[in-house]
Amino acid sequence: MIDVSRKTTKKLNTTLLMSTVFTTLCIGTSAIAADTQTSTALAKEIAALQQQITDLNKKIQGLEISQTTSAAQAKEAAILAAKQETAAAQAKTTPTPWVKGPDGYISVPGSNTAIKLGGRVRVEGEYDAGPSMGDYIVPGSIPLKNVNNQASQSGNTNAHARSSRLSFESLTPTASIGDVKTRIEIDFFNGGTGGSYLPKLRHAYGDAAGFLVGQTDSVFVDMTTLGSNIDYNGILGGVNRQAQVRYTMDMTPAFKFAAALEKPASDYIGSDGTLYTSNDSSNSKGKSSLPDLTAMLKYSGKSGFVTLRGMARQIQYRSLTDGASYNTANDFSAKATAWGVGLSGKFITVGKSAFYAQLNTGQGVGRYIPEIAGEAAYFNPSTKQFNVLKANNALVGYEHYWTDDIRTNIQASYTRVSPPAPAGMTPLTGTTRITQKIKKVFFNIFYTPVKNVETGLEFAHIRRDTVDNKTGSGNRVAVMVSYNF
Repeated sequence: MIDVSRKTTKKLNTTLLMSTVFTTLCIGTSAIAADTQTSTALAKEIAALQQQITDLNKKIQGLEISQTTSAAQAKEAAILAAKQETAAAQAKTTPTPWVKGPDGYISVPGSNTAIKLGGRVRVEGEYDAGPSMGDYIVPGSIPLKNVNNQASQSGNTNAHARSSRLSFESLTPTASIGDVKTRIEIDFFNGGTGGSYLPKLRHAYGDAAGFLVGQTDSVFVDMTTLGSNIDYNGILGGVNRQAQVRYTMDMTPAFKFAAALEKPASDYIGSDGTLYTSNDSSNSKGKSSLPDLTAMLKYSGKSGFVTLRGMARQIQYRSLTDGASYNTANDFSAKATAWGVGLSGKFITVGKSAFYAQLNTGQGVGRYIPEIAGEAAYFNPSTKQFNVLKANNALVGYEHYWTDDIRTNIQASYTRVSPPAPAGMTPLTGTTRITQKIKKVFFNIFYTPVKNVETGLEFAHIRRDTVDNKTGSGNRVAVMVSYNF
């Protein structure tokens, strides 16, 4: 645009100059014949024309300056707008770093992530009035009367710190998927002797936008309706934590839904009565081709909540021979469909005191009722098929808060596996005999004398009945001191 103005100026100057020359010549020719008065008038006209040229040049120069300034201003405005747009986009995608992390979290300098360290230091002591039941109670391992010499033993004392825990959590807010959370937690129940305890992974997962990926409690096992126990396995007889991909959504303020694909494991009873609790069990021929499917629907109200749970899976057996021992008769596979359903709830009475209960049942539910892991099905070698076993489990408890610092639990549970003795099965001798019924009663009291410090006292009675009518029982008194951080 500036180049056009300059060309226009040049053309005007040329035109004016030619006009001036022509006019001057005319004036000169006329002056020969005109008088002095006429010459003066012409001189005034020439001066006026020159002034017009000067004024026109000034206007053109002003126009050029104005156009240059406008272009520069437009460029600066465009740069400023681009900067503002970039800043706005960054503000949408980059959350403001924590000035102070949420309660219990520590802000990481220079980032928008906060971390939290936690855990507990816990020491437990146990006295078994009957046979020794180890660091934690496993009903299926209780010695049997008139079968095991250990059943007649009494007065066993034990102490350990295996229940101590360490945990790490992180929290990172994002604009696109909300808060991103991670959690890793370990305890020390992974074997070891004496005072040397090996760490055991409890939780390791990431959680964002309703999705959870990693290891944590199974969706089918409701940990919120178990009350409190000193014993590691507690009233349910164990836990079921495994790798999974889970999605959770709040359908309404009152209803929550979750579904997961979880790590599979074929647990079954061998023909000699051996319990194979997972695909990794020694000599197990269990295999898994599909993940286990679990789901739950939870309703929460002012007086408590109720949860409906479900599980479906496939149990598989694979026998392979190769090399010199290859035998087509022994090269085969078998599979069976298993399922389970559960109903659980917690009902508040006064303050924080509440009743809680669970009912679990299914065909091949097995390890999803932790204390009967391995009893999902019986593999019959003569038919080369699974006989899927039905199991039922019920528990009920009441947790009463006498004060904010003192609470008690009274609990009872019953588990039964049927049919009692699959045809063709020869039970092993010793404590590995197959359990048909388990009955448990727990009573405990917890007291918090100062912040973060908790003490406890617990009484437990357990009875086990096998498929061949053998019984074993145990009685335990446990004490605990824990510092939580």
